[in-house]
Amino acid sequence: MSAPIQITLVEDNPLVVEEMCLLLERHGYIVRGADCGEQLNEILRGSPVDIVILDVNLPHEDGFSIARRLRQSHPYVGIVMVTARGRHSDRAEGYQSGADVYIAKPVQPDELLAVLAKLTARLAPARPSRFLLSRAQQRLVTDTGTQLDLTASEYLLLELLMLSVNQEADIEFLRFRLNRDGDSEISRESLYVLVSRLRSKVATALGVSSCVSAIRGYGYKLNIPLSAG
Repeated sequence: MSAPIQITLVEDNPLVVEEMCLLLERHGYIVRGADCGEQLNEILRGSPVDIVILDVNLPHEDGFSIARRLRQSHPYVGIVMVTARGRHSDRAEGYQSGADVYIAKPVQPDELLAVLAKLTARLAPARPSRFLLSRAQQRLVTDTGTQLDLTASEYLLLELLMLSVNQEADIEFLRFRLNRDGDSEISRESLYVLVSRLRSKVATALGVSSCVSAIRGYGYKLNIPLSAG
């Protein structure tokens, strides 16, 4: 049996959020609400997300901007853009910003459910395995329950990358944090060894060939969907 699809609804109207969450939960989806881009960021840092339903007119940051950075940072996420803007130019901007589907308000329940069903089927082959970084147990856990014990430095490295913008960080930042909070002194060379050891360990135990990759002249990037728990 496949895991339920997890949806985040980004909408600043509480009544709309309540109605749409009830509708989607009745049809088997797990739904979280966010009223702005920053709340969406918090959800993405701590929970798996398969599909984002995104209003265009939001406070602080509009839906087009959110969709652009979401498409870059989470390429496997499905994006459904919902708006009262019906002009051709608005629809074009929605698709250019990364939306998979653009539907007009007021949203018809049957249309939304059909869109989600088709999007789920299309995204299914690309949905990667998920990983949980367990703070209490200092372990990396797969969505099938396989667990891998981590050293303090391995755990902190993954946590730092998970919480960084675009899940990438430069070498000096990683060294500073690891030297401050880790279990051993970290030089550039020992950071390279730490990353190599972690990649090998994760590949052997969990079958993931490159959980962290090097960015030439900069630092390192996390390559697995990771959430904290």
